Amino acid sequence: MSSERVGTIGVESMDAELLSQATALEKLSQRLLMAEQAAFTEETAKFSLTVPQFVTLAAIETFDEGRERMGKIADMARQCSATMTGIIDRLENMNLVRRVNNPHDRRSVLVELTDEGRVRLEEVRQVRRARLGRLLAAIDPSTRADVYQALVGYTDALEGSE
Repeated sequence: MSSERVGTIGVESMDAELLSQATALEKLSQRLLMAEQAAFTEETAKFSLTVPQFVTLAAIETFDEGRERMGKIADMARQCSATMTGIIDRLENMNLVRRVNNPHDRRSVLVELTDEGRVRLEEVRQVRRARLGRLLAAIDPSTRADVYQALVGYTDALEGSE
């Protein structure tokens, strides 16, 4: 099997039009990822955060009561445990998270958001939404709806292929 397989369709079995579209999408998604990463890095930096720190805060927020074990946070944030420990240490020094005893397992510690951490998340999100709003305002409303639907379909397909 080819290492270039996408789902159940290998590159060698794609028709020319589909392969051309896949190639164009590959280039476009790279441009989008790089541009979005640059903008997001600037936005988080305004609040003394890195992108991985923001992603970690956002991951913690998704768990019940805004707290979880370090391993699960690392999995959700797509970080290794050693890297996550450093991220959590820095976020704790910034008073954005705190470590607390796990009431269900005395051997483990949970990481939870502080009120300041929740506020910082929302501040970054407000700046991000404002930027996205300005970008969307430059696009015709019917095209915006089409773009949104296309991205939902693409994201659903991407998440389903994992």
